[in-house]
Amino acid sequence: MTKVTSYRSPDNTRAVLPGRGIGTLAHFLLRPIFLMTRTTHYDPNPALRLQTMGTHDNNKTATSNYENFSPEKAAMQHARLRALKNDLGASIILDEGQPGHFDGVYAADPSITLMRLTIKKGEITGVHFETIASMFYNHARSGEVARQVGSITLLKRYLVENFGITATSTVHMPKVHGEGTGDNVYDPYRDMFFSGYKPKTGEFKPSEGRSDPEFHRDVLWGKMHVPTFGFEVHNGCFHADTVTGPLEDGDVAIYPGGLSAEDGLKVKMMAEAPQKKLIIVSEEDARLYAPNLTNVMDRNVITAVTTQKFRRDLENAGYNNHQTELDQFVQQSGGGAHCLGNRIILRRDDRAEAMRLLDYTP
Repeated sequence: MTKVTSYRSPDNTRAVLPGRGIGTLAHFLLRPIFLMTRTTHYDPNPALRLQTMGTHDNNKTATSNYENFSPEKAAMQHARLRALKNDLGASIILDEGQPGHFDGVYAADPSITLMRLTIKKGEITGVHFETIASMFYNHARSGEVARQVGSITLLKRYLVENFGITATSTVHMPKVHGEGTGDNVYDPYRDMFFSGYKPKTGEFKPSEGRSDPEFHRDVLWGKMHVPTFGFEVHNGCFHADTVTGPLEDGDVAIYPGGLSAEDGLKVKMMAEAPQKKLIIVSEEDARLYAPNLTNVMDRNVITAVTTQKFRRDLENAGYNNHQTELDQFVQQSGGGAHCLGNRIILRRDDRAEAMRLLDYTP
């Protein structure tokens, strides 16, 4: 049996970092896999962004207290987040990043990738990755898409060279604006996306949402056939993952101030039937990016540091909340635990079928 080990790209710019306890290919592919990018080129300097990118990416970057930014602290916080994911059994495809990509660290934004497995006679024989690339309103971020496609290419190479399976991929390049898993948060319980959007005005406003309604209506459903719940983001929240946090077992964390009363009621109806919890996020916790959470299987949830109330609410709903300091991202440029990672999605029913065929127990 081929051992699951770490792996680096020939040019040393990317690495595969398996999670703790992963010993087989099935472990590797059926447990969470996250695309992440180091902080090497991350810079929240508002003046530099305006000069280089022509615009601020959101309200946080426009008002960043840059004097309090520490590159060393940002790198340490990012490393702790990676280590926490690894310790919880998740694997990471780590990209070194590229000069000039100030926001490349926010790996949730450039794409959405679904993974499909081919299983024959109780063994995984093939993997296919289907990626929808982001079309950024802020065109200066477009280069991040190619970096992320490169990470998928490394993952394919790793699977072929280490395990001898077939690994293929397709990339869809949409013609409407949409921004990855930051604006399309996968709910593994309902097998759907919570998809944020802005009114289609044709211009980029950092205080508004990022994606056109057509992105989730036509692209996600039309290309990937994944159901979506679309809502307009409000009050400068700009991405779906700063407003809603669907949890592993069907509960949903929601900041009501970030979406309309009508859409909030729809989330409430979804979350509370059957017998699930709607975890209300306060304005204080929304500023701390509490909804911007990451599920890492077995009811383990990673968040930035929040109030004790939000932590208790998660724990009372039956989740283990692992909090880690991320102020160099949350306060400086508007991103938390979910923004910093892009999970490769193995859809609910596909995962259940794979577990059955492989006789796999997590």
